[in-house]
Amino acid sequence: MVLRVWHLFVAFGALACLSLGFVGGMLVSGNRDESHTRTVVQVLSVAGQDQASDDSTAQANVRATVPAIEAYNADNTGVGDNSGYAGVSVSRLQAYDSAIAEELVAIPYATSMSYCIESTVGSATWRKAGPGADIEPGSCG
Repeated sequence: MVLRVWHLFVAFGALACLSLGFVGGMLVSGNRDESHTRTVVQVLSVAGQDQASDDSTAQANVRATVPAIEAYNADNTGVGDNSGYAGVSVSRLQAYDSAIAEELVAIPYATSMSYCIESTVGSATWRKAGPGADIEPGSCG
């Protein structure tokens, strides 16, 4: 095959057209930095999803502990300050539900009439401050 001058012109011309088309498209669209913007948006979106997941998990941990603490209360028939919720601990609740673990929930206080259960997952903390209380964000204090 004989390489002729016009072959080189055609090859370089095609390469020049492709290059100009690519650069021109980038300039016209104005999206030279779009991939960086998408990455930031995706990171923020994932962070929001993680927070929602942490909230949901912490709420579920507290909710799952309530039946065991109520069963403990029913069984703890001591007298006065030694009855009801008094003396409850995560290790004692494991007799009612072995899935309850100290890594999942904490019981900062418990008296004969009330208690507070909390769970912290990531940056989310949820609590139930007593038998009649709702599960709500925040720690037992």
